[in-house]
Amino acid sequence: MKLIISPHKIEIDKTPVNEKEIKVTKVEFEFADEITNDYVKEAYFTLNGTSYKEIIVNNQCNIPYEVLTQQGQVEIGVVAYLVENEEEIKRYNPSPVFIATWVGSLKDEAENSEPITPSEMEQYEQALQDGLSEVNEKLTEIDNLDIDAEKVGTITTVTITKKDGTEKSVEILDGEKGEKGDKGDAGAIKMIIVQELPATGQEDTIYLVPLEEPESQENRYAEYVYINNAWELLGKIGIQVDLTDYYTKEETNTLLSGKQNALTFDNTPTQSSTNPVTSGGIYTYITGIVGDINTALDTINGEVI
Repeated sequence: MKLIISPHKIEIDKTPVNEKEIKVTKVEFEFADEITNDYVKEAYFTLNGTSYKEIIVNNQCNIPYEVLTQQGQVEIGVVAYLVENEEEIKRYNPSPVFIATWVGSLKDEAENSEPITPSEMEQYEQALQDGLSEVNEKLTEIDNLDIDAEKVGTITTVTITKKDGTEKSVEILDGEKGEKGDKGDAGAIKMIIVQELPATGQEDTIYLVPLEEPESQENRYAEYVYINNAWELLGKIGIQVDLTDYYTKEETNTLLSGKQNALTFDNTPTQSSTNPVTSGGIYTYITGIVGDINTALDTINGEVI
């Protein structure tokens, strides 16, 4: 049912209303622009000399139960008033409208008939309800359980405690690790050098950390592995270099001290040497072979034939 409310009258869009209906009939209200959301709005239903009030919320209210359980002429009125500082300053009180409650189908004096066989649909619905009840019982049983799990090494212990305090524990062993992918075949060990250990590591990797003060050339790194969520020191290793076939710094300096720094020539002319190479110098040696140097150059240049 819908009522259109103006400041001074109510118009009704009638919908049949039957007696003995309960919470099935609502009234919708459409208010004029003057009656804004700031107004408090109430509806009054009067039947057989008794009035019942309903607060209008979101422009809706129910027809009171007491009205719907009787048959007769019902008067419907609406009041809207504006309040400021706990004082009513304006009120709209339009003329009411009337509706009739008709006779409904319900007969209180009717006798019960013989029970009938449930239909196939009703049997399906009953089976569904029974199944849901069983599921709810199982869920309730689960709610009454306390489940706890603890892992030590490769074994996980699951303990189930009932409300009565009884416990049952089951141990579960970790499965074997599968084959590795791009990082390499399962079981392969890698070695990497790091300046300091990270927070966590890979269990298939040996981490080499440089020692701050190496004990020797053969012992320069500390060797760690990450296992059972903790770092484990394996030992200390070094790098050995064989320098047997290499000169030491001292040997190299000795050899360099005896080297000839520059090539010198003795250009002093002499013709008395029996060994021009060792005693007469290069110049004497050459002139002994080709004669006068200038004559030799003229010959080479083609001036003397």
